[in-house]
Amino acid sequence: MSDIYQRGEVVSVANPYAETKPRSAIILTDDRRPLHDDGQMRYTIVLLTGALEEFEAHDWTVKLDAQQCVEPGQPPLRKDSLIEPWAHYVVRDTQITGGPFTKLNTEALKDVSRAYVRMLLK
Repeated sequence: MSDIYQRGEVVSVANPYAETKPRSAIILTDDRRPLHDDGQMRYTIVLLTGALEEFEAHDWTVKLDAQQCVEPGQPPLRKDSLIEPWAHYVVRDTQITGGPFTKLNTEALKDVSRAYVRMLLK
């Protein structure tokens, strides 16, 4: 098993939409998630997109400022990104292809929650 990823860490995962470059995702679960019978850790993730022009106007997305969304001392995101709450998956630790690259701060994790509130309650 690989390292255990923590909630808020930004990782790369195999693109669930196509066999192209990996996608950036935020780990939503932590080590309290139970192991499965095969002994592999599973993580609930939400994808990020940099396609601001395509999705920023959507009422479910929430924008993360690349510089302001990470914990102090962590590297920024490569660019401003949007949380895609409709694009959440459960992946095995073996499907995480890279990272963690950075870790979101508490306010950014609240933004993730707001994206789900927008999707589920509005």
